[in-house]
This record gives sequence, C-alpha cells and structure tokens, in this order.
Amino acid sequence: YEASDSENDAEATKQPEVTKGLKGMSPEEAEWKQKNMTVLMNFQQGNYENTIPLAESVLEMAEEYFGPMHVNVAASSNNLAMLYRNTGRYDKADSLLIRAIKIKEELLGKDHYEVAKLCSNLGVSYYRQRKYEKAESLFVRSIDIARKHTGNNPRISQTIIRLAKTYEDAGKYAKAEEAYLDALSLAESGWDSDHVVLQNIIREIAAFYREQGQTEKAREYERRLK
Repeated sequence: YEASDSENDAEATKQPEVTKGLKGMSPEEAEWKQKNMTVLMNFQQGNYENTIPLAESVLEMAEEYFGPMHVNVAASSNNLAMLYRNTGRYDKADSLLIRAIKIKEELLGKDHYEVAKLCSNLGVSYYRQRKYEKAESLFVRSIDIARKHTGNNPRISQTIIRLAKTYEDAGKYAKAEEAYLDALSLAESGWDSDHVVLQNIIREIAAFYREQGQTEKAREYERRLK
C-alpha cells in the first residue's frame, strides 16, 4: 500500500479496496490502513497538494501506533514523500524516502523487492533535481534487485527507461542507447507490439535518435508506432 511511479502505468490502474483485509486487525492497524488507502487513492487521482495534510497525520499515526522502525511507518513515509516530490518539495521528499529505505533494509533486507521500488522513487526525485549521478546509482540498484526477484519481467523496462533518460541528460549517450535498447528488448519479450508501455518505449527511442541526429534510425522506430 505504497505510492510509486508505476501507479499510473497501464497495468496498475485498479483502485485499492479500502476495507479489504481489515478483518482480524487491531483497531489501530485498521484505522491506519483505511487512512493510508485514502492517501494512496488521492495520489493515484493526482490530488497531491490537498492530500499532504492527511498524509502527514497518517505518518504521525503510524509512528504513534507502531513505533519508528515498522513497515507501516516506511509506507507512510514513502506516500508522504511522493506527495512532497510531486509538489516540488524535494528536500522533504528525499529525507522521507531515505528513511523509508533504511527501515525496509533493516526489517526486510537490503535486496528485498520493496527496497527496489523505494530506490526507484528516490531516483526519480534526484533525476528531477538534475542530480544525475545519485539518480543513476539508485536506478541501477533498483533494476538489479528487481531482476533478482522477477528475472526479466517486462515491467522492469520502465525503470530501465528512467535510467536511460538519466544517462542521456547526463551526456552519457552510449550508455543511454544501451539502456534504451535493453528496455525495448525486455518489453518485447513480454508484451504485444501495441502495448502502451512498449509503444512509449519505442517513442522514447525514436526521440533519442532524433536528438542525436540519427534520422534514419529515428524513422525506423517511428514506423513502429501505432
């Protein structure tokens, strides 16, 4: 129950069921879960600014109910961080995401899949601030962890695209091209040619080649767009 950049992807558009799984929980955990779900649904709907006060109170609730080192505190920290990040409050967002990563590493292990998702979230924040080296290391770590758990799951291609754009904006064009094509290969291995994410990757590659002045290669990929 954490916000992430993949929440807006084609394969992650289902709204969570607020009451699902509440049976058997303590009253405190049930209350936290319901409010946390409201934060997440508002995030998915793009209602960032107005949701910040609720997310702040949900984090305080998690700390009070569960203590500072708990997965629910990490989840609430991440959700508030994503709201801060998407409203340009990067310092607050980054500190919360770093905290969430440390909690998950301590409780679940440094190579847990949930750590990968948090690394990607923080990487996006650094990318938006043009802190490319920090973003690059986080995306690489996220991809490595995800591949350990899921092999060549095509959804990893979305983080690889973020890495490719980081390389490109940092002027590392050879690495950017390699990452773009890696993302494409991964996406093609699991999705049909008209899948929205695959089409977006093709569009990104075409734009990359146009920026590099490689018109023929750009046209080659543009012809694959539907």
